[in-house]
Amino acid sequence: MRLYLREDFAADLAALAPQLAPGLRGDGRVDGIWSALARADAEVYRQAPGRRTVRLAPGGGYFAKLHDGVGWREIAKNLCALKPPVLGARNEFVACRRLAARGVPVPRLAAFGEYGRGPARRRSFLVCDALEGFASLEELAGCHWRPRQRRRLAAATGALLAAMHAAGVHHRDCYAAHILVNTAGLARGNVELAVIDLHRARTRERIPSRWRRRDLAALLFSTAPLRLTPRDLAGFASAYRTAAGTGPADGRFWHSVERRAEQLRRRSARRGGPAEVAAARGELAASVTGFAALGDQPAVPFRFDVDLGSGPTRVRCVALLHWRPKREFTARATIDGRERLLSAFFGPWRARRFHRALRVARCLAATGLGTDVEQTGRSAGTHVFVCRPPTGRSPTGDDVPALVCALARLHEHALRPLDIARAELWLRPAGACMAHWQVAPLGRPRRAAIERDLAGLLGRFNAGQRLVETLRRYAEARRWPDGRLRASRVRDHMANRGPNS
Repeated sequence: MRLYLREDFAADLAALAPQLAPGLRGDGRVDGIWSALARADAEVYRQAPGRRTVRLAPGGGYFAKLHDGVGWREIAKNLCALKPPVLGARNEFVACRRLAARGVPVPRLAAFGEYGRGPARRRSFLVCDALEGFASLEELAGCHWRPRQRRRLAAATGALLAAMHAAGVHHRDCYAAHILVNTAGLARGNVELAVIDLHRARTRERIPSRWRRRDLAALLFSTAPLRLTPRDLAGFASAYRTAAGTGPADGRFWHSVERRAEQLRRRSARRGGPAEVAAARGELAASVTGFAALGDQPAVPFRFDVDLGSGPTRVRCVALLHWRPKREFTARATIDGRERLLSAFFGPWRARRFHRALRVARCLAATGLGTDVEQTGRSAGTHVFVCRPPTGRSPTGDDVPALVCALARLHEHALRPLDIARAELWLRPAGACMAHWQVAPLGRPRRAAIERDLAGLLGRFNAGQRLVETLRRYAEARRWPDGRLRASRVRDHMANRGPNS
C-alpha cells in the first residue's frame, strides 16, 4: 500500500491544503501530501538527519513523521553492520497495524504514504493521533511513587511488552521514553500504557529469544531513574511470563537480560552518554560521546551520563548558558527530574580549570553571591559539578545600590567579573546573585580595576547621575575612607565604553 488516509484526517488535510482535495485518494497525490505536510505551519517536535516529527493542529492533535531519502551511504553502513536499513515510515505503519489488530495500545493511524523509485531516495510520511494526557516513563522518573503504584506500573509494563512480542513485533528502541502512561488514570489507580516510536520495529511470526532479551534489557537500563526495587522487577518478570504464555520462564534468560542491561550501563558510562541508539540519532535528544566534538555551538537538548558518586545518572541539558568550544560549558539541565545547573570541563588542563571554577562557585555560595554546589562527578574523563539554579528577578536601575554592595563583596574575596556589563545577575531577597561562570579569581583588584568594574555596572544601568553616591556606597561596603576612588576616572571609563556596551 502506497497511500492510506483515514476519512476524518482526509477532511482535515483538505482544509490544510485545499489544492489537494480533488485527488486525495490517488497514489499520484502522495508527493503532494508529503509536500503539504512539510510546508504546514506546525510545531517541530523532534528532528534528526533525514527525519523529523511535527505536531499538526487541524481538527485536533496529530503527529506527522516525515522521512526524506536516507541515501546510499546510510544503506551501505547498515548492510556492512549486518543490520536491515530503515528506509522510511513503512516499518512503523506495518508494526502499528499489527499491534492494533492484536489489541496492543499504540497511537491510532491517520495517514501513511511513500513514493520514490530507489530505496535511497524514497520519501514517506506517517500521521498518528496525539495521545493526550500521556507522559513517558522517562518524564515521570522524578515523580514521587507510592510502592503500590510502582508495582502496578512495573506489572503493566511487563504485560505490555509480552503482548507486543506475542504479536510478532520487537521494538529495537524499547526505552523508557517510548512507553507512555496515562497520568490521570495513574493518579486514580488505573495503569493505561501505550507504545510509540516504532519506526525501527521489525515484525516476525515468532520473536527469537535474543530480540526479546534486547528489548527487555534496553527497558531495564533506561528505567534506572525510576529506582525500581527487586520486588518491582520480580513483578515485571512475572507479568511478562504470564502474559507471554510461551515466554521464557527460566532463570538463565533473566540473568542474560540483567547482563545485557549492565553492558549498556558500562557502555554509557564509558562513552559519556546513554547507549540508546535512538537518542544518538536525535530521535529524542542527541547523546554525547565526546564533548570536544560538539563543535562551536551544539544543538540542545542533548544528554549524557555522569557518575555523581552513586553510579551513572542521566543528565539532559536543555539550555546552554555558557560555552567554550573544546573547553567547558554550563547548561541548565534535568537530573533525576530536578532542574539544576551543570558545569562540565574537558579538553587540555581540564582538572585545573575544574578545581578553579569549583573554588569560585563555592566562594560565591559562601558569601551569598551564588548558589550552593551540591555534587561533583566525572563523565568519561570530563569533570563536572552541579549547582542549584539561581532564583530571583533581573535587576533594574533602582537596584544599583544592592549590585554595588555585591560587587564590593566580590572584590573583597579576590574575585572579579570577567565583564560586569554583560554578566548575568539576579536579585533575591537576600541580595544580588552572580553567575559563577562569569567570575574569575583575578587577584585582589587594584583601584583602576575597581573603577573599570564600577563604570561597567553604572553604564549598564544608565546610572551615571548617581556616581558620587555609588562611590561612597562602595567605599562603605569595603570600609574605605572617602576619596580613594576617583569619580573622574570612572566617568572616563563610562564614556569610553558607551552606554550598555
